[in-house]
Amino acid sequence: MASVYKAYDDRFAREVAIKMLHQHGLDDDGTRSKFAQEARIIAALEHHAIVPVYDYGEHEGQPYLVMRMMLGGSLKERLAVGPVGLEETAVILQRICAALDKAHQHHIVHRDIKPANILFDEDGVAYLADFGIARLTDHTQTTTVIGSPRYMAPEQAKARPLSGQTDVYQMGVVLFQMLTGRVPFDGETTEGILYQHINSHVPLVIEINPTLPPPV
Repeated sequence: MASVYKAYDDRFAREVAIKMLHQHGLDDDGTRSKFAQEARIIAALEHHAIVPVYDYGEHEGQPYLVMRMMLGGSLKERLAVGPVGLEETAVILQRICAALDKAHQHHIVHRDIKPANILFDEDGVAYLADFGIARLTDHTQTTTVIGSPRYMAPEQAKARPLSGQTDVYQMGVVLFQMLTGRVPFDGETTEGILYQHINSHVPLVIEINPTLPPPV
């Protein structure tokens, strides 16, 4: 839906990230609406574990968001080298779940919890990003399957109404990956992965990573 650019804000002498809607979305009222909705959602939440938005506007008809520049990379990049330590996993989990609690209190479902959307600042503190496909729970009566298949909740795969539980499931998949270095369900096709989310039992993390303590 958009591209993100590194930029410099000379008024406040700081680096920022500018998210700009792709050109092909400019003539699509639905896409423009989703982009504007993302700005409103983040502004309404104002949570310490959600990447803050500094500004929203248009330049020559192209909408943009100005956000805090996250200099510490993403959880996806960290997981590329293997599992995350148990203590760090707990810290990340607490922060991101607190952000989700705030969203759910406002009847907002993120719908796309995955390592690429968990970013770190220069001090290694985790933040939740990308509310681009977030929806109000009152308006999620949809038959459109949207999200990332490896992290998709069963009700998403079935195109059924969503709730905060959808994000909890997705966060569970991310937790599984932080502890084991892999997702619980994978495959060569989207259909195959979604079938597993709906029909298969989640593997035991301790069988994949025997170094984990039994309570995990």
